[in-house]
Formats: sequence, C-alpha cells, structure tokens
Amino acid sequence: PVVINLGSKSDNELVDLLFHKNDWYVRTARRLLQERAVFGKLDETLVPQLVELATEHDDVSRRLRGLWALFAVGGLDDKVAKLCLSDESEYVRAWTIQLLTDDQNVSSSMERVLLKMGRSDSSAVVRLYLSSAIPRVSKSTAWKLVEYLSKHKEDREDRYLPKMVWYGLGG
Repeated sequence: PVVINLGSKSDNELVDLLFHKNDWYVRTARRLLQERAVFGKLDETLVPQLVELATEHDDVSRRLRGLWALFAVGGLDDKVAKLCLSDESEYVRAWTIQLLTDDQNVSSSMERVLLKMGRSDSSAVVRLYLSSAIPRVSKSTAWKLVEYLSKHKEDREDRYLPKMVWYGLGG
C-alpha cells in the first residue's frame, strides 16, 4: 500500500491537486483547503487563483472544481457568483445557484439575477436548480420565481420541473 499524507502539502500544492485525474485527490485537497480556511490557516492569495479557475478555465469540469473549492473556503461572493451565473455551461450556472442559495442568505442583487434567469434562461437544468432554490430565497422573490418558471411552456411535459415549482411553494 502507498502511504499518502496530503495534509503535509502546501496550500498551493493542494490547489494543484484540484486538477488531478483521480477524484479522491481532488476531494481530499478541497476538504483540506476548507479545514485550513475554517481555522484561519489558509493562504489568502489562493482565493484569486480559485476565482480564476472557477471562471476562466477552458474545461467545464475544472471550472466546477474551482467553484466547489471556492465555496468550500468561503470565497464565493456576489461578484464571483455573478460571473459564474453567466457562464456558458448550464452546469456551472446550476451549481452556482445551488451554492449561492445554500445558506438561505441571498443578497437582493443576486435575487434579481436569479429572477432574470428564471424568466429567460434556456436551460432546463438551470430552471430545475432555480425551482429547488424557491424555498431558500425571500418570499417575494420566491413568488416571482414561481411565476416566471411556470411560464416556460417547454417545461409543461417535463417529468420534474412542474413538480419542483409546485413543491417550492410549500417550502
């Protein structure tokens, strides 16, 4: 057996492991970065690196890894979220919605962006994540999201979206 101690790696080495082909290394590196951030031992210069990874990398899977790591270390602010919510990948946009609304403390400016997406985003995946966010935004935003999402005729026969919008009302 190989003995591996990722805890002895520097912060920069852990960020490099976010590119590893083995997802165990990626998850463990992300967890260690999160632990260091919680205990105030994370090098603050890493946050811009993670922002760059989450917003500028060519590969969608790497942008997602950057987004997840950024969230884990507490670096996902409204400015970065806005960039990610306009990403070309529906999965980056969807995961940004999930992470942004996770603590149920969404700023009014981000709620406006979510409403705009509810009205006009072409991705069913994004609309599904928006519907799951309904109980995690303010009541006035929730009602508007329900209104906007329910107007997407292309979702009428979707197996999940109409139910998720309905369940969001009860949240």
